[in-house]
Order: sequence, then structure tokens, then C-alpha cells
Amino acid sequence: MVSSTDGPAGPAEGSESVPRRSAAVEAVLAEAADRECIADDRAFCVERVPVAEATMRVQIFSAAGARPVVVAVQEAAEGVALLHDLPNCVSQVWRCLLPGEDRPPIWVHRFIVNPARPAQLYLVPCVTAPSQTDPYAVHTAQKRPISRADLERLVGRPVDVDRGGPAGPRMMWVDVSHYEVRWVVWLPRPEPFRQEECMRSGIPLGRRLARQLRPDPVGRNCCWFHTRSWKPIMRMAIKWTAQGRRDAVPADEVAGYIREQGDVHRLRGWDLEALRSLVDFPIDVTVDTEGSPMYVNGQHRCQALMDQGVRRVLTVRTETLEVPGPAA
Repeated sequence: MVSSTDGPAGPAEGSESVPRRSAAVEAVLAEAADRECIADDRAFCVERVPVAEATMRVQIFSAAGARPVVVAVQEAAEGVALLHDLPNCVSQVWRCLLPGEDRPPIWVHRFIVNPARPAQLYLVPCVTAPSQTDPYAVHTAQKRPISRADLERLVGRPVDVDRGGPAGPRMMWVDVSHYEVRWVVWLPRPEPFRQEECMRSGIPLGRRLARQLRPDPVGRNCCWFHTRSWKPIMRMAIKWTAQGRRDAVPADEVAGYIREQGDVHRLRGWDLEALRSLVDFPIDVTVDTEGSPMYVNGQHRCQALMDQGVRRVLTVRTETLEVPGPAA
């Protein structure tokens, strides 16, 4: 399975602003109705492969003849399923709380990095995924910021978007992320999606090896990812990550340190956006349940890296740890 979220898509998780209304939000507002809150589960438990669990608050708003709206709220201390396991979250809420619906609900979520700071609401378009074994399997498209006013217009009433309590089981699983450098040539082969003109067939090993010997850093106009050369951006990101470690920057502050370095060195435009994408939407390569490599995020950027002959890439590695959770 390949996530379709990649690259900048509004404010980063954990921040809040008044977003410009996207076409996706405009489309979903056409389904606005006076809905009732029919469920408010403040300790909904998402089962994750292999054994990890994550909790979140799930509210469901429903009206006759209207598609249900789900509002999910999760804090970082509960696990980061909303960031790294979103299709599974949607599928389990649909299966457990809305089994009679013939299509996925309208999904809005809010991921809270720091309870003392504001966090952005996101709309995530969802469609049923073809599956012979799971009728509740879903594909999630790129998330889009949605304002609280638009959310309340959608459901026809005020919505409490705070986490609330209780926060779940005594022990919980937390995803801890670390940055690491990998060789581009050994990354999994990207699969085509969205921009077919530049993601038509991925890039086989032979061609990427040739690009390593004869780099082609010249940008092209097919998409944002291929516009400019990633080589200087990747060099800076790797350098500043190592520099942060030497300066004993805590793991959860490395992303902010790299953003700060970008500002200090006066990066602008595409260069700054590309640098920030590496920490706000990190390239994440893992293995599936059968042990095969897969992209959680970043495959289109990796396609551009391979096309251009970039040799090293900054990626994120996520460990799932069991830690004491707040009392129920």
C-alpha cells in the first residue's frame, strides 16, 4: 500500500491558521446539512499492525439522507496513527461505528502535537478501495486544511474540536521518529500515481544506476517535485541534521532546527519549501506485513531524486514504543 500524501498541503500538522478554502472543501460543503452528534467516543482504540494500538476521540455527526461526518482528534502522546496509519483509522471507524453505510464517511481530523498550541483541522477525502477481503478498505487522498467555521457549516452546529478525556488505556503505543540518511539507489521503486506524466512507470534499478553516473539536475515543468534540483537541498538537510546531533538537539526538535537553518541561510521560494517538506512531510520508507519495502510518504520526491541522480536522501525512521498512558 502506498500513501498518496506527499509534499506541502497547507499548514503542517500541529499548527493552526485560517486556510484558504480549497476545491475539496468547496465540494464537501455542497453536502452541508443539519446533522446531529450521534456518537462521541473519547477513547476509540485503533488496532495497528503488528500489535500496536492508538487512541483518539471520534465524534460522528449524522442526518437523514446525508453522508455522516467523522471528526477525529488525537494527541501525539497517544500514538501518531492519524499521521502514519490514516487509511486504517478511517477503515476501522467506518467498520466499527458506521457499518451500515455503503461508502466511507466525510473525514475531518485534528492532530495535536502540543496541547498548549493550536492545531489545524484537516479534511481528508476518502473513497472505497477495491478489496476482495475487506469491504471497509479505503484510499485517502491528500489532506486539505478546513476552517472550524467551514466544519461547523458542514455539520450545521458547533463542534468541540478539543481532545477531551479520558485519553485511553493505561499503556499505549507511541511512534518515535528519527532522521537517517539512505542511499537513493537502494530505495524501493516508486509506483505511478496522480501525475502520470512524470510517474508513468517508476524508475528501474538500471536506469537509476545510470543516473548516478551521469546526473541530470535540470528541472522540468511536469510538477512541483521535478521543478528544481534536489541535490543542494538534500546536501543542506543532511548537513544540518548531523550538525543538530553534534549540538545535542533533542530528536523532537531536529525538524525545527532544520527549518531555522533554512531561514538563517536565507533560503527562499522553492528551495525553502523543498527543505521544509523534508521535515514537515518526511520521506518515510518501511516494510509491509510481508516484509516488502513500501513508501508511507515521499515516493514522488524519491522519483525526482532518482531521475536527477541524487545519491543520498534524508528519510525518517519510526519506532513504536510502549509507554505509560494517562489514567482512564
